[in-house]
Amino acid sequence: MNQGRTLTLSELLALDPQMAMPERPRVPADLLRVTDNLSTEMVFGAASTVVFGGKAVSTLFPHLYPLLDGRRDLEEIAARLDHIPPAHLQKAISMMYMKGIIEDGVAEHPLDPALARRFPAQLQFYSRYLDMTRVYRNREDVLHRLREARVLLVSDAPAAPALVADLAEFGLGQLDLVCSDALAAQLGAHAPDLQTTHLCNDPADYLAGAAGQAPQDHALVILLLQQHSPAWLEALNLASRDTRARVAYAVMGPTRVQIGPIMERDFTPCFACAGDTAPGEDACLDALAVEYGVHTLGLACLNLLTHLAPITTADRIQVLCPDTLDFNAVPLYRQPGCAVCGLGGAKGSDLTSWFATGGQLRHSLAWFYNENANFKRHHMIPKGHQAHYEEKNTRAAAGAVKTLANAPSQHIELASALPAGLLQPYAGDYAVASDCNDVALPQRVNMLLSVAATRRVQPIAEGMEVGFRVVPSGGALSSQNLYLVNFSVPTLQPGIFYCNPDGDFNRVGDGVATLQDLGLLVPPDAQGPSPQAAVVITEAYGRVESKYMGISYRYTLSDAGAMLATLMALAPRVGIALAHTANFYDDTLADTLRCQGITEYPALVCLLYDGTAEATAREAA
Repeated sequence: MNQGRTLTLSELLALDPQMAMPERPRVPADLLRVTDNLSTEMVFGAASTVVFGGKAVSTLFPHLYPLLDGRRDLEEIAARLDHIPPAHLQKAISMMYMKGIIEDGVAEHPLDPALARRFPAQLQFYSRYLDMTRVYRNREDVLHRLREARVLLVSDAPAAPALVADLAEFGLGQLDLVCSDALAAQLGAHAPDLQTTHLCNDPADYLAGAAGQAPQDHALVILLLQQHSPAWLEALNLASRDTRARVAYAVMGPTRVQIGPIMERDFTPCFACAGDTAPGEDACLDALAVEYGVHTLGLACLNLLTHLAPITTADRIQVLCPDTLDFNAVPLYRQPGCAVCGLGGAKGSDLTSWFATGGQLRHSLAWFYNENANFKRHHMIPKGHQAHYEEKNTRAAAGAVKTLANAPSQHIELASALPAGLLQPYAGDYAVASDCNDVALPQRVNMLLSVAATRRVQPIAEGMEVGFRVVPSGGALSSQNLYLVNFSVPTLQPGIFYCNPDGDFNRVGDGVATLQDLGLLVPPDAQGPSPQAAVVITEAYGRVESKYMGISYRYTLSDAGAMLATLMALAPRVGIALAHTANFYDDTLADTLRCQGITEYPALVCLLYDGTAEATAREAA
């Protein structure tokens, strides 16, 4: 489904329950607003610097800001500003919300006023950074999450008191300790307001016996050591096998500052997958470097507990470089052969042989790729959902059309029905038969592209249209472009045409294309039948990258494969034989199609042959 037109920001917010406007909008008081003229305002102190431009800066904002104090709902604000059209107010507040400078004045879990007075600076900090993930709508909900959280700290590191002090300052409510009595006394002195419980004074004994008493009630388990210990790491891996808690390993000492691995069961590599990975050589670090590492770990724990900011510390090990004081990261991957969490692990079945690629290789490459490339649970945040509503992305999805200036076009007659049998299951010896033997080849090519590459736009609500399509790809064809290269299909003009999903062939260039222009590494047999036409699928990477960033290349390839599967299913039902290949010279084909620089790449070439019985007999004769 695809929007047929680009909706305004306020319309999109109203239609999506995940994007509901704050009940009582509030602009945090500690944001710095700077107006340098009558039409430009800059806001500093939020997750990113925000710039507003236009007449509203001088005509609307001075009246609106004093009312955005979290005490009034939208109707009350509109009543106070009755000289301003309500639609203008709605759009202005929606824009501020999307830019990240508005929170909801109503908390889901309101704090006791006495508790709020204990953490004024923390609440201001949380308010400024709510927009990084939008997991919370109000600052008080962040502090409530911390007060309710329970953390287990297993440590022998002298740096542990500094970490506990950071956690207490963030607002953590409950801490269980496994450490020596002397270290426990120091920890209590650094965080007198933190509710602590000393479970055991010997970390080694606790980890050895913890497998039978896995920590079920902890939001986070931290193993903080002075020196890297593979034995303790393995013990923690076994002890946390059945827990849902996130588990963080760190080393803070004079020879190494390391953060990670950080593990979330079933979503990230476990400690066994990581192995004895300790990148870099041990170094001589001063106390300041260790302190810097502890504070960095503290911020990582804050995100692991609250998801206030995107979690970027999982799936990797970070080691502090003593020369630059930068953390060097080494990626980690889930392993299919892992005895703890892999396919053949303690909870899995022996599926690795299903994907064996050699006599001795029993690792599932497909499993490995998907487990390490798919989005993890901790990657999914409401703020990521908001990116879909940025103007550049809604226009890309709504348009999904390549613009060719001054290009003549030929209209595609949209098919009124799907070919017979298309929706039947592919089971057993299901035979594909065409009911189009009496239909001329041009009409069958039209039908093939009409069903596969166009959309039917229909209104579903006032002011909103959607486009229905056969190919399962995001935003109609926003991830790909289709070209028809006509060699000898009668009544259709020879040459290259871009297949517009709205129902037109737009000519690309003025020349007559030949088979050689496709740049095929292995052209069709010269003694066999010649293709009447070709369909080329290209990846419209530029239209997808603005929304999905680094994973866009994977999405465009996946959608190109979905389009190929659709063409292969459709072609025999309209009496067309299809042969596909990805073996071509990229530059040659890109030049032929006039691809748009680095934002569009050729993916597949499909050669089309007349597959009716009459055509087959004619070729045989």
